Amino acid sequence: MRRLVALAVLIALLVAFVPLASGFGGVSFEGDETDTFNENTDETPPGCDRIAGEQDVEVAAVSGGTGYPLFEYQPTVIETEPCTRLTVTFSSQTRIRHQFVVRGLPQETYPSGYFGIEADGGSEEAATFVTPSEDTTLPFESTVGSQAKSGLRGQVVVGEGDGDVEGVPGVTKHGWEEDGDTVPLREGASALVGVAVGVLTAAVLSRFRGR
Repeated sequence: MRRLVALAVLIALLVAFVPLASGFGGVSFEGDETDTFNENTDETPPGCDRIAGEQDVEVAAVSGGTGYPLFEYQPTVIETEPCTRLTVTFSSQTRIRHQFVVRGLPQETYPSGYFGIEADGGSEEAATFVTPSEDTTLPFESTVGSQAKSGLRGQVVVGEGDGDVEGVPGVTKHGWEEDGDTVPLREGASALVGVAVGVLTAAVLSRFRGR
């Protein structure tokens, strides 16, 4: 009986925390937890004859409360122009580590096509990249655990852009939304825990009935 109860508790904990611990195409940073990746201050991407302008922006990862979004960026949308030297000061305003990773950049200039900043809880870091030459919309997100699915997703609109990125809170529909209703992370985890506990309860009752 004690073994079954312990197993039930273990399964409940695992199910509750799997959505927070699973990876979604994580970006590997070296060194400590406040770092940058693929910073570029002067190399122009293909199609840019020169750096056309300068821009500074501050982005913070904050707690969104319970449910969805669990975390969110402020702001979620950055507007800029092609061939612009964009300096991002990124801060984590929670107690845990977050990332600001811009995807879809030209691989000729940015290895693997991304630029990133990682900030430990309560810290900030600044880094610079040069935007592409064409009108485009680039996603940015945190690849730590399931933070992107929990709300840490935004977009850099270069020039006129080319449409919105999926899953940006307040901009586009998230993958967990159906018919306008949002399924919060914690509700989903609770439902799975209930199923696991129910199965184990049935097993316990069957064991007693068999005696």
